Amino acid sequence: VPYGILQVLPVGDAMFAYGHLTSTDQGNTWSVIPGNTNSIRALNPGLDFLDIMQGYTTIDGRRVMHTAYTVHAIDQTPAGTLDRTDLDLSGLDGNTILNLHEWQGQVFAVTQTGVYTRSVSDFFTKQQ
Repeated sequence: VPYGILQVLPVGDAMFAYGHLTSTDQGNTWSVIPGNTNSIRALNPGLDFLDIMQGYTTIDGRRVMHTAYTVHAIDQTPAGTLDRTDLDLSGLDGNTILNLHEWQGQVFAVTQTGVYTRSVSDFFTKQQ
């Protein structure tokens, strides 16, 4: 792979990087996702990987990705594609999200202006 891979999202048995690369052997080999070399929309319509891959973590056993201003729960469908659920960010209102962490039943959103918290049970509320 002629790239320096900085962010990788593992989902199920696959790993995704740069929006158009995938690996099924823990990153030992990579291949271009067929159909579109700029994003994984060809594999996952409506999910533009490059727009959301700023960071990821696991919260309550689910993969969570974020941009500076959005948070998404990412699940693998039975067909092997990715499914995104946009999550409610009430209380963060315009803060730049740098990272997310789970600890003792709480999710902490680290931002440029402070650390915000929400219970894990409320975290996966869908965006309205």
